Amino acid sequence: MWLSITSSVVSLGYMLGLCYLSFIGAGHLGRYYRRYWIRSDDLLHFLAFLLLTLLLRVMFSTQMYRKYLRHPKRWAAGLALTLAIFIESVQLVLPTRHATWFDLCLHAAGICAFLAMDKAIEGPIERLVA
Repeated sequence: MWLSITSSVVSLGYMLGLCYLSFIGAGHLGRYYRRYWIRSDDLLHFLAFLLLTLLLRVMFSTQMYRKYLRHPKRWAAGLALTLAIFIESVQLVLPTRHATWFDLCLHAAGICAFLAMDKAIEGPIERLVA
């Protein structure tokens, strides 16, 4: 039960963090990027959703969710894709941000990369949540 609660809190916190970074003004992000020498955020989009899908996969694989969900991998990918679409949709109406199809494709590529490697890490995840 502790793993279910911990993974739920971590996943929710990570999703809220992604939303915060996606919705704050572009000027604020520019300062963060310059501070850490980030020239392009394309890799960040990809890695953020790869990690999100992993966290959600672990969360949905725990006993608390297994009672209700049959396919944790599908639920993880579906929720991650829903969040990606939500973020880009909200950015359409924010005056300091802009939504692009390219960003959405990078989010989807991160999700697909996780799905491609999920078979390799399925065993360790199952042992973790057992």
